Amino acid sequence: MSSLYISGNGKARGFVRLSFIKYDKINTMEKVEKPSNARSFCSRHSKTLHRIEFFTLLITLFIGASLRFNNLNYSNKYIFDECYHVPTAKLVARGDPRAFEWSHGDLGKTSTDILPGEPAGAWIEWTHPPLYKYSQALSLELFGENNPAAWRLVSAFFGALIILLVYYLTKLCWPKKTLRNLFARLLGALFVAVDPMLVTQSRIGMNDTQLIALILLGVIFWKKWLDLPTEPKPRDDWLYWLLSMLLFGLAISTKWSAMMIGPVILFGTISKLYNNHSKNTSLLKIINKLSVGAFIIALTYLASYAPMFIAGKDLNHFGQLQDQMLRYHSRTDFIHSASSTPFEWIIGQKPIWYSAIPTVHLRPNPIINFSVLISAIASIIAIVSKSSLFHSRRISTINASLLMILSIYLILFLPWILSPRIMFLYHYLPAYTFGLILLAFWLSTALGKIIDKFYNVTHEKHSKSRSQPKPHTQALPSAKMLGR
Repeated sequence: MSSLYISGNGKARGFVRLSFIKYDKINTMEKVEKPSNARSFCSRHSKTLHRIEFFTLLITLFIGASLRFNNLNYSNKYIFDECYHVPTAKLVARGDPRAFEWSHGDLGKTSTDILPGEPAGAWIEWTHPPLYKYSQALSLELFGENNPAAWRLVSAFFGALIILLVYYLTKLCWPKKTLRNLFARLLGALFVAVDPMLVTQSRIGMNDTQLIALILLGVIFWKKWLDLPTEPKPRDDWLYWLLSMLLFGLAISTKWSAMMIGPVILFGTISKLYNNHSKNTSLLKIINKLSVGAFIIALTYLASYAPMFIAGKDLNHFGQLQDQMLRYHSRTDFIHSASSTPFEWIIGQKPIWYSAIPTVHLRPNPIINFSVLISAIASIIAIVSKSSLFHSRRISTINASLLMILSIYLILFLPWILSPRIMFLYHYLPAYTFGLILLAFWLSTALGKIIDKFYNVTHEKHSKSRSQPKPHTQALPSAKMLGR
């Protein structure tokens, strides 16, 4: 401090004292700004955590794939609705146009000329769009139509893919590098990997796992579009938008129930275009974006019937087939011993016995199903009441992402309450998958708070022990010793 030697007056000394005070304040601020919770742990050990996350995900994928692909030829008899899907896939693989006809009866009794050797109870499946039939037909072409593993291979593939998609979607929703977000995506993947209902459905030749995977893919690209900046590059804007609409079209081409997600996509898209884009965004631009999306979905659905048109059917037959499908799904006179209601789904009741020999059943875990329900209720309360969890701007994206996942869960579940048709537990699986993401979010939030509290307590104890002055072992020098 040169001012000390220039002047010995009080003003100079005061400047020196002020300088030291400012220096101390700066040091104090630096100490305050240093994070003292689990977040600092993540920043210091980010590479280690990344490796742990990577290998944990690999182990989860290995476990999930093993549960799904192991011994797929466990039965050479049709399990539950395989008696509809597999014979139809065989006809598709042969290029037979009768795969798209609804007038044939039991193939094992009245129509032996179509597929000779089929057992009694085998029918042509015409009540759903044909996309899954093509996937299954490809498997039959590659591995043989009389190979039971080939009947179920596509379902197992998409069932394993769902694990990775849930992980990636959760990472998109909560991308910040915190322990809570790390737990959320790993728990979401783990829940899907070992869930008894998803594992069972992945080992049966039915179209549900393909439906779930395509919905997840559509939501992933739609989420990427939602997260684009206010003035995105036109290429990225249209790329993510068109890919998401294409995937939603493919999902609808697998099963009509994918249309349930439409209201969430509609309102989310309008909100994005109206609130987040530039001031030049007009109603015409919003209509243009939505019209292009609807056109892509409709074109994708129509294109899914291309093999039918190639086989000789025309647009008139296409219209009649859609009418027959609508009539079937609107009927209220069907009765089945395995049918259940949406209220039984959410509390984990009424399993489906797919087969007695071998024993195959779609059995929910009441604890998990009830936990999913509690997670959905907690999400509603947190969003509606604007809990302190969402007050900070730093985590405002959590609110939006949680709202998106919750909305998709509800929109894929609630319409079934009003559905007139016969219903089964597997109809709940698309909504249930998003419910598992909600469950992973809340469990990871609880774990994150526990770890933060534990880390803070440990850090404070450690800081106090270091800050305590050490006792002097020698006497302080006297004024005489200092030469005064």
